[in-house]
Amino acid sequence: MTVRPCCVILVASVFGVGVLSCTSVPDPTVAFLEATQSLPDSLDIGRPHSVHIRRVARTPEERRALEAAERADPPRDSVLAAMRYRSQENAPTEPRLWWASGSGSVRWPYAITDAAVRYYLAVGRAFRAGDFREVRGQRMNSSSLRYIATTERQPEITLQERTFRDVYVVRLQLTWNEYCGNLCAKNITAERTVIVSPVGEVLLVEGDGKAVGWVS
Repeated sequence: MTVRPCCVILVASVFGVGVLSCTSVPDPTVAFLEATQSLPDSLDIGRPHSVHIRRVARTPEERRALEAAERADPPRDSVLAAMRYRSQENAPTEPRLWWASGSGSVRWPYAITDAAVRYYLAVGRAFRAGDFREVRGQRMNSSSLRYIATTERQPEITLQERTFRDVYVVRLQLTWNEYCGNLCAKNITAERTVIVSPVGEVLLVEGDGKAVGWVS
């Protein structure tokens, strides 16, 4: 395990400039970030590091469509291009890429996937245990994860000028917040709509690369 120095970091936002100070901390362990446990259909954990998850699938067919939508990784080249735009220093080697940036901080999503949800769950779990390595040792007073996934069979839908008939429409919504004090916070909101065939084939994905939010 390597130890990297952490200097004073200035973070600008529409709210002003905040100062994050921390000491040298170990590199975060990939194992705790990339857990492979199944996602819960319902989960509520209270403050200060809260979680609210709802995944709605009423039939086996809806379940298949939901899981197909969550497993659908964005094109790797598109994610790497977004990382370069955000000045990500080194291209990651992980087989599944879903984040646009995140060196030294909680990752900024490019796409909502099951791996993304597991990541934010793991970060919140680490924060509750007093482990703040993912944010270079900066203690977070609070954080919250909200993830809502719904699945609905529709006879017809038009999206991106394409019309689909007899398909499942899966809508994913994710919000992450963290707060460590005055002028030290992050908010991320992402949405994804996935069209899935009755046999579980992903036909179209909309919303990737459009996460919004702010950092102060």
